[in-house]
Amino acid sequence: MTSTMQDLCRAAAAVGLLIAPAAASVQAPAEPSRNAGYSVPPGDMAHPQNTNAGIHAFTGFCASCHDARTDGAPDRYELNRLTPEQVLATMTSASHAKYAAPLTEFEKRVIAVYVGGRPLGSSDTGDAAAMPNRCERRPAFEPFTGSNWNGWGLDTGNSRFQENPGLAVEDIPKLTLKWAFGFPMANSAYGQPIMAGGRVFVSADTGFVYSLDAASGCVYWSFRANAGVRSTPVIGQGAGADRYLLYFGDVRANVYAVNAETGALVWTVRADTHPLARITGATTLTGGRLYVPISSLEESGAGNPKYPCCTFRGGLASYEAQTGKLFWKSYTITEAPMLRGRGTTSRGVNLYGPAGAAVWSAPTVDLARGRVYVATGNGYVEPTPQGSDSIIAFDLDSGRRLWVSQVRADDAYVRDCPGRYRPNVPTTNKSETCPEELGPDVDFGNAPILRALSGGGSIIALGQKGGIVWGLDPDRDGEVVWSRLAGHGIDDAADRSCGDRRPTRAASIRGSRARRRCSA
Repeated sequence: MTSTMQDLCRAAAAVGLLIAPAAASVQAPAEPSRNAGYSVPPGDMAHPQNTNAGIHAFTGFCASCHDARTDGAPDRYELNRLTPEQVLATMTSASHAKYAAPLTEFEKRVIAVYVGGRPLGSSDTGDAAAMPNRCERRPAFEPFTGSNWNGWGLDTGNSRFQENPGLAVEDIPKLTLKWAFGFPMANSAYGQPIMAGGRVFVSADTGFVYSLDAASGCVYWSFRANAGVRSTPVIGQGAGADRYLLYFGDVRANVYAVNAETGALVWTVRADTHPLARITGATTLTGGRLYVPISSLEESGAGNPKYPCCTFRGGLASYEAQTGKLFWKSYTITEAPMLRGRGTTSRGVNLYGPAGAAVWSAPTVDLARGRVYVATGNGYVEPTPQGSDSIIAFDLDSGRRLWVSQVRADDAYVRDCPGRYRPNVPTTNKSETCPEELGPDVDFGNAPILRALSGGGSIIALGQKGGIVWGLDPDRDGEVVWSRLAGHGIDDAADRSCGDRRPTRAASIRGSRARRRCSA
């Protein structure tokens, strides 16, 4: 949205056999606003639905009252119950106008989109009831018959291997588009669709989840979550009238179970109370339990000098699939955040830590060993905690941490902070919440893949954002067996010369320098 009050881009993402999110472009204001020493990052001005811009604007203008609940002001989670249109209307209402007066039109709208958790205009237009392509027939739904793709990795080990695809290699050149489905007012569709029982289940950043007919693309139902949905859904066995349940999470850390045949809500829980917590990775379902990964966008707002950085810890929660009852919840960082260093910045903003190690991808369940594995992201503060850029094993039944295998120990990254890996960010007026040595942000965005080896034993394989693929031994506390640099690395030519690397964490050595040696 621009200050000339143009409508937000009506980019429609499409789904056929694959999801193709549509890009949007808008005219940006010539100058970002500067109020009370704060400005929206200029690079975000051309992207009205960019969450980072919304977090920055909210932190700069709204957080001091809403995060502190001053005079009963609702917090971010309570505000999330409002649609973006309601948030925008509130900011321009007579009672609230004086607080929103310093904001530009752009800032009001990115705040409305951020708080509302979905693009403007999407709340009503995305409902299946408003669509002309409703399915006229409702054949019997049996999701566990035939060749299906249920969940992110297809199986609990996230192998992503379909033994019965119903498609041969020689069929690939013959494929043509059969149908397409547009998401009204959507800007992106990150979640992978699943297919089961002749239906496709898919979601978008509008917060709508859809059930479509796989043969024709007609829509059976839609469900509107409280915020955008990025996680891939999974179907499990239900009970009674709710024969089958569809599970997924939204970008406000809510978990849902809906009737897979009708789209009716069965239960919902909030996986984490941190105001910037979210669920991006797919949930993993097995043995009547749902394993939910928890991530956040705290690193996107923590570079603001007004933000008390940082308090989020990545997590994993286990729920009873039928009822949503919590069995256990564990964190990727064992220590709870507390005041760190000198305690406050020169502006009186509190400094907290440790923080980070979000879980962006689907958990991997190892039934034979009674474990669940997660891959984590970077730390947000220095020193980076053990648990960031790691593979962590938890006990399936209790959530007890069994082992941590950390492959990089110096990745303290906060967006919009200057450093070696963000050379275009100006060093002038650097926020005191920024790490002194900015890390490269080489999260594990890939879910761990558990595979049995032909010679016995198993391997955990997964890729890291820095271009490295790792092989870890689940029977030796995640010991690195091998690594390969699959593409150009992020550090230097020395990285690119390594065909095989065996990095470990050592108490005396931190970061990529600990791994310069390449095996013969």
